[in-house]
Amino acid sequence: MMMNKLTMNEVIKRYKPFNPDEKNLSEILSKIKNRFKDVISNSISSISKLSDGQNLNYLMQCDNSQKYLLKLISNKGYPCINSIAQCYDLLNSIGLSQYKIIDFDITNQYAPYGFLIQKWIDGKSADEYFQTSFEDMCYKPDKQDWIVDYAKILNEIHKIKLDYFGDLEQKVKFTSLRDYYLNLDQIVSTSFGEILLEQTTIWDLCNKGVVARNFVIDVFKEIKNLTTDLFINKKPVLIYGDMLPANIIYSKNKPVIIDWDETRSNWWVYELARTLYYIHSIPLAEKFLAYYDHSDTLKEIDLGIRIEHIKQDLRQIYFAVFSSRSHSEIQDKVNTIKSKIVNKLSKPILE
Repeated sequence: MMMNKLTMNEVIKRYKPFNPDEKNLSEILSKIKNRFKDVISNSISSISKLSDGQNLNYLMQCDNSQKYLLKLISNKGYPCINSIAQCYDLLNSIGLSQYKIIDFDITNQYAPYGFLIQKWIDGKSADEYFQTSFEDMCYKPDKQDWIVDYAKILNEIHKIKLDYFGDLEQKVKFTSLRDYYLNLDQIVSTSFGEILLEQTTIWDLCNKGVVARNFVIDVFKEIKNLTTDLFINKKPVLIYGDMLPANIIYSKNKPVIIDWDETRSNWWVYELARTLYYIHSIPLAEKFLAYYDHSDTLKEIDLGIRIEHIKQDLRQIYFAVFSSRSHSEIQDKVNTIKSKIVNKLSKPILE
């Protein structure tokens, strides 16, 4: 079946993202405000909008000056509240007690995909603390001290050892990193949580004409060739998964990581791979590696980053479908993604 015979909604069926109008939003916030007053036995004095990430975020302030972070879930099942709760339990076990879920709802009683309220952590954002722009922090080596703070914090976080590679709910789990790498088709198809109305694999997209089957087969063959026995004994740890300047604050001059929506169990290289996918900066990687305690070779780290990037590129094929208005636009985006994958299979990133 060719893609041009399918309607756009038939290519990938997904739940519609939550995008309320002002009236709807006001009603939702009012209902949550009334519920939360009973939870904390205090009145909410104000709810103010924060900059949005993948969800709608608000600061809730009480009459007694207590503050809370409210997330209205924009996409069904993301973030996974059960995973965040498990993550916070693990963090609390090593003395990081600032992370706490105060209230949540995963039904549609208050908002279509639920909400999450967490303890607020006061502090200055990285751009305020370092008095520089997000762009400079990403690409100017002399403005990248924030990555050093991440390295130091993650040295402690990664002492939390786990016994599988996958999500914290263990819906997808592998006993070795090599098995994880050799099953990227499964990893990709399950990485969208609950936003898909029906599970759609990369092979389904091949059948629907989005991407050529032979290309995907060749990609996985190359990954198998790259994935040696060296990856059998790598150890999984608690992963933060969103190491960017916007997700670290400075509370009383002490760096604190916020926003654990991407938490999972994986090899520590996952942290650096995800960051470099969005911030292509070799000096940034070098600075992180200089302050992160590891015994892996640069070749191993580079291979791990490249394979994780290919995984993300395969996920981007789904987003090409989500964000396009025509089949020709999808094909243009997919062709660009394919070129990126071919480049990553053939060329090291760090060496």
